[in-house]
Amino acid sequence: MATGLYVQDGWSVARRVTINAGLRFDRYKLGWPEQSFTPQQSVYFPPVSTGETTVADLKSLSPRIGFAWDMTGTARPSGRVLRPLLLQPEHDISSLENPVGQAALRYEFKDLNGNKLLDGPQELGRLLSTVGGAGFVKVDRGLQHAYGQEASTHFEQELAPFLSARASYVYKNTRNGGPRSI
Repeated sequence: MATGLYVQDGWSVARRVTINAGLRFDRYKLGWPEQSFTPQQSVYFPPVSTGETTVADLKSLSPRIGFAWDMTGTARPSGRVLRPLLLQPEHDISSLENPVGQAALRYEFKDLNGNKLLDGPQELGRLLSTVGGAGFVKVDRGLQHAYGQEASTHFEQELAPFLSARASYVYKNTRNGGPRSI
C-alpha cells in the first residue's frame, strides 16, 4: 500500500522574488494479506499458509523550499530549489520473505530405476539451491526509508526567441541506501 500527500504554495515577497514551499508525506506499507497455496506437485512440496504480515511500515515527511529571483526584471527568473527526495522502496522486499511467494528449489536427481523420470520424492537427493523468496529471506525489521537530498540552483537567460542558455548546479546524495536483508 502506498500513500502520498503533497501541499504547496507560493508567495511573492518582492516584485522580483517568489518563494515556493511544499510539504510531502509518504507512507509505504509493505507486506501481504492472509493467504495459502497448494502446489500442483504437492507430493513434493507441501501446502503453505501464512497470516497477514507487515514487513515494513515506512512513513516520512519531507519539506521542499525554493525561490525564484528575476535578476534582470524581464520576467525570466533564475532560481534555487532545496528539497529532500524520498525514494520509493522496492515492493518486492516483502515478497522475498512471504512463505507463499514464488520460489524454485533445485535438487540432486537420483534416478533410482533408470527411467529418467521423477517417480516420487524418494528420487530427490540433496537440496542444491533455491531461487526466489518464498520465506528463504528475512527482511530487517529495522528497515528505514531511503531518501535523497537535493540542492540546485539555475541561471537561465533568453538569448533570442526560442533560444536560451542555462547554467545549473545540482547537489544530490542518498541516505539509508535501500533494502537490507538479514
